[in-house]
Amino acid sequence: MILDYAVFHQLSDHIKIQEQEWKNFSLFDGSKRIILLPDRLHVVPGAGNKFVFGLAMKFFAPLLLGSFSVATLALGQGFTPGSIDGQNGWNGGVIPISSSVNQQVVSNVSATNDGSGAFQISNNTSSGNYNGNFGGWVFGPSLSVSAGYAGSGAGANGFQFTLKFRSVGTVADGSNLEFDFGSSARNDRNTFVALTNFSNAGGGFSIRASGPDAAGNFPATTIAASNIDRTTWHTLTVTGSFQGDGTGAGGQNDTFVINLDGADIGTFTTFASFFQAPPADPYVLTDNLFLRSGRAPSDSGAFNDADAGGFLIDEVTWRAFSLASPNVDLASYSTNFALVPEPGSVLAGIGAFICVAGTAFRRVRRNRASVQIG
Repeated sequence: MILDYAVFHQLSDHIKIQEQEWKNFSLFDGSKRIILLPDRLHVVPGAGNKFVFGLAMKFFAPLLLGSFSVATLALGQGFTPGSIDGQNGWNGGVIPISSSVNQQVVSNVSATNDGSGAFQISNNTSSGNYNGNFGGWVFGPSLSVSAGYAGSGAGANGFQFTLKFRSVGTVADGSNLEFDFGSSARNDRNTFVALTNFSNAGGGFSIRASGPDAAGNFPATTIAASNIDRTTWHTLTVTGSFQGDGTGAGGQNDTFVINLDGADIGTFTTFASFFQAPPADPYVLTDNLFLRSGRAPSDSGAFNDADAGGFLIDEVTWRAFSLASPNVDLASYSTNFALVPEPGSVLAGIGAFICVAGTAFRRVRRNRASVQIG
């Protein structure tokens, strides 16, 4: 978390922790105008009382007072409204996100699933038609462990993402967006799953998917779900199982299952067979979520290319795991696009908390042993 240096001193004065102790877990710039605070700081004043003082980007403070008292100020990463490019590991892959891609972190609370923030993205061409490109669309942060078949060099053979989504518009507008397994090289996709807002007569709000055959050829796109409710949030989960052998035929054993709102709606192959078809390309490992569009709104019907509202995305998680222990994450990423509060709002919340529990804070010891990163 980044705070103005003056704000830091106000905060440290309130909780009676010496500057030197904070320095041991913080980074200062040369002018000492800002301070980078750890995501969580545990302050344990002694037996009978425990205070968990978490510093993060979204504020909440459930407080239970008694002989065992717990106070929490904690959240995950923080986002600033506007382009997501460069925020918390999100970018355009090996290049920045194109200015022609309509995307932004939104702060309108009524537009979000959990009341914090959300990510909005569209194939709208009002800023330019970037549909069909790969680099310059939106790649999420890469995990420290990639997924692929045994022998590929990957540390996992299972990969899954889950997220909440909804249509921005309540009527058909030609919006289209892929939610794909992103390559570890951050320049390509390894699956094809797309949301498309067709006309009601054309299937309505739908999920399309496809995967290659053993020769690397793609059949016609399958409509895995149609007439999805445009007015509410939905949950999309895609789970990959990598059990191929690096050949085109073996690539048919690299598969993924699509689940919509708790129900499986189809199983498809990854792009392994396509990449291994002559002339064979290197096997593609997966470690992130990739968002892109390959079509303009007018490619899906009689729609104005500049009018597509796109989709809202929230509560996103992806993880790498072993198929032998599918419930054990080898690496994971999660965000709800919580917004970074202004320093004043952080202090206001802390001040309100201290008004209730200030007397207990006075007993916080200053020795380093009482401060733990967790």
